Amino acid sequence: MLNNPLFAAYKPRLTKISQLIWSALLPKRDQLIAQIHRIDYRNEEIKYVKTIIERDARAEYGGIIERLRYAEGVKLAILNHEIGELQKDIERISEIINNFNELASGQVVDPANFMARFQIINENLEYMIAKPFKVTIDVVPHDLPRELTEIRHHLQRYRASQALLDFKDEVIYRLSKNAKLSTREAIEELEKTSSAEMAEWAKLTDKFAAQLKKYQLICFYCGSVLDDGTVNAKCKVNNVQAVPDDCISLSSYQIHARSQRIHSGGSSEKLSWECPSLLCKTKRGAL
Repeated sequence: MLNNPLFAAYKPRLTKISQLIWSALLPKRDQLIAQIHRIDYRNEEIKYVKTIIERDARAEYGGIIERLRYAEGVKLAILNHEIGELQKDIERISEIINNFNELASGQVVDPANFMARFQIINENLEYMIAKPFKVTIDVVPHDLPRELTEIRHHLQRYRASQALLDFKDEVIYRLSKNAKLSTREAIEELEKTSSAEMAEWAKLTDKFAAQLKKYQLICFYCGSVLDDGTVNAKCKVNNVQAVPDDCISLSSYQIHARSQRIHSGGSSEKLSWECPSLLCKTKRGAL
């Protein structure tokens, strides 16, 4: 039997089917069963939420119906009271008519009895004829509470208001976005203009500083800067004490300028002057 070809073909196929059942089909069935349980649980959730909504709706609309019934009861009570008063008047009129018919249309007419009761019958008759009664009906059905209609009206107004608010929000958002863009562009333009202006001022400052440095007065001997405080001070380098005959003192403000280049580390050209407190080496003939 082991060498039977049919058995040889049967055994691997049986193993394959068995493995597929245990590895794939049974887990698939468990997944389907679990899905059914989840769907059943969701059904219970839907029923529970529906019950809550229905209870709230009954409570809300039950209150509406109760208020409607109360308003109806008030109106009906007023109308029934008016009907009762009118019914009493009708009964009194009927009583007066019956009393008169008994006295006037009986088989045996008794004038003495009629005359005795005439005064009372006449007073009751005049009273009932003269008694006013309310013709208008003040109670109307139009002012019964229509809360459901009001709720629907409020819902319609809410939808319209919500649409208007959404439109306003969109307009505000666009305006705010445009304003931010405009502000950013204005800031960039201002920064650009300010940078250009500051660069221009820096160039002018450098230009004027170079020009001022060009015309700065310094001592020919010691290189000190000459101003209104140091122009008549003693020079630390030029210590000449005697005054030659052929020199001119600069204390007379006849300052002789020597234009020369003094370079110190690549500095610009400066106009140097001799210390006016000491004597100039320049001859009189040179002036």
